[in-house]
Amino acid sequence: MKTTLKAGVLSLLLAAVVFGSEYLFLVNEKGQVYQNKVELKVTGQGYSLKSYVTKEDQKDSITEAKLNKDYETIEWRFKSQKGDIDVVAVRQENKILLTGTFGGKENNKKELGIDSRPWHQIFQLGMMKFAITEKGPDSVEFWGLRPDNPETAGVLAARREKIETIEINGKKVETSKLRIGLAGWLSIFWTGDYWFRKSDGLYIKAVPTGNVTAELIQEIP
Repeated sequence: MKTTLKAGVLSLLLAAVVFGSEYLFLVNEKGQVYQNKVELKVTGQGYSLKSYVTKEDQKDSITEAKLNKDYETIEWRFKSQKGDIDVVAVRQENKILLTGTFGGKENNKKELGIDSRPWHQIFQLGMMKFAITEKGPDSVEFWGLRPDNPETAGVLAARREKIETIEINGKKVETSKLRIGLAGWLSIFWTGDYWFRKSDGLYIKAVPTGNVTAELIQEIP
């Protein structure tokens, strides 16, 4: 799970609420700059999401997800040219069922046992309410899958760090900063910083590692 959140950020850089339907992020990955477009729609169940990472004018990866009204992941699909992955994951009670191409096999299937904690594969949405609320615990735990190795599931933790004013697109924005990473002692292997707009919970910036950054550059109503 070391690169879970890093891989998640590079493939799922998405915004958090319904003030717009499309969001565009600029990602700088070790000096390589590219865009991530996210489309979010309201559905009868909750929300649907599509996310495209484009490198050198080609769609490098595509993510689709169905979320309930609490932004918990119900179904997730990830397709990536790198690693030859085209996987669908569906939660059924305390299990996540995987089908598709992954683990070097086509028509592969696997069942992952989890517990009652929520599955926030799209944690940039899932942590929106937690980021801006002033009540309750200062940290929460949730399940996530590693996009580049989806048959690996692990528990992640988010902790409120501080209220911080940052500059985005030349404007100063008050944000709630979260530290998100692997839960428990595994946090020594990976944690990243994420900023959510204080006024509405919108995810606007991430530094998942020291050499990767992402910022929201456009909201399209």
